Amino acid sequence: MPRINSSVVGLRIAEPQGSFLTSDVSLPSLPAVSKEPGFKSMASLADSRRYAELKTLISRERLLEKQQSYYLIRMSLNFCLLGLALTVLFFVRNFGWQLVNAAFLGFVFTQMGFIVHDSGHHQILATDRRNDLLGIFHADLCLGFSYMRWVTTHNMHHGSPNQVGVDPDVDFPAFTFTESQTMLKRGFWRWIAKYQSYFFFPLLLLEAVNLKIDCMRFLIRNNIRYHRTEVICLVIHFFLYFTAIFHYLHGAQGVLFILVNQMAFGLYLGLVIAPNHIGMPILDENCGLDFLTRQLMTTRNLRRHPLTDYVYGPLSCQIEHHLFPTIPLNKLRTAQEIVRTYCQTHALTYYETSPLQSYREIISFLHRISAPLRHQLERRH
Repeated sequence: MPRINSSVVGLRIAEPQGSFLTSDVSLPSLPAVSKEPGFKSMASLADSRRYAELKTLISRERLLEKQQSYYLIRMSLNFCLLGLALTVLFFVRNFGWQLVNAAFLGFVFTQMGFIVHDSGHHQILATDRRNDLLGIFHADLCLGFSYMRWVTTHNMHHGSPNQVGVDPDVDFPAFTFTESQTMLKRGFWRWIAKYQSYFFFPLLLLEAVNLKIDCMRFLIRNNIRYHRTEVICLVIHFFLYFTAIFHYLHGAQGVLFILVNQMAFGLYLGLVIAPNHIGMPILDENCGLDFLTRQLMTTRNLRRHPLTDYVYGPLSCQIEHHLFPTIPLNKLRTAQEIVRTYCQTHALTYYETSPLQSYREIISFLHRISAPLRHQLERRH
């Protein structure tokens, strides 16, 4: 495994086991920040120039252009799969097959969620408004969660991935990502954090329900853009969802179908999101790393494979997506070749691994971070 220099104050280093392009991954010293308005240090200018060069290479290959035909095909496939799931719900009377169908529907929901993701980054249609409406249609009307809530938190995450106090994706009641977070846990959540590596996969089963509850709170507390549209779409979604299920599956069968469906949705959603950043370096709130270095350090790619690219959607090439969020899904692997070559040429870290290895790293990281709580318990005994 390559050596990682952790000399930057406030940086927590993971221990990844995949492939680095650089043989020695070291973090640059933080550039001094001038107090004069409009002044940038030479290091800052160099950092900005590197990203500008990389973006020029990406633009030269026209990778930022919209790919509406591709997305039309992908959305058509999703709705064919949705139609298949609904056909089974309406016409199959064997309840065992209905439970399989409930899990399959969770898979379809997550695939449709990828369209929400790409709409939120305005990758699909020509205008921001059209992308937003497409996202609302998929998120609120089809899947039952708030598009604007997701966009709000996701934008914060993109700006400062794995940065404590800034990135909402490293601030969860059930999990802890730094030793300081670990020691601040109290009560039930402290007990969960103590054994978080064991609870990680089971808790993903609740992710879809948690997402919906969080979105409901957000819409109740905030009067945001598209608020009325989102509320109307959510009401229609839940009315159609519960009506369709309980019309064909009565009582306990309907409840069990919903539980399996939402748990499958949450598990799949969590499994495709987790490899992106968990187990990669955690940055201090005041970390001054430049944009390019920050994105490369805190992000993990998954190795190329047709099945991986379909199952993980836009999240398999997370490095390229974070560097250039508007690149359409079908252009990410082309962008990867450019970014990876650039990183190799300029001795920048670039990390990718297999999906299975990423989960090993995640569990190892969570287990190590929560160790102080377990050691406290051992000392008491």
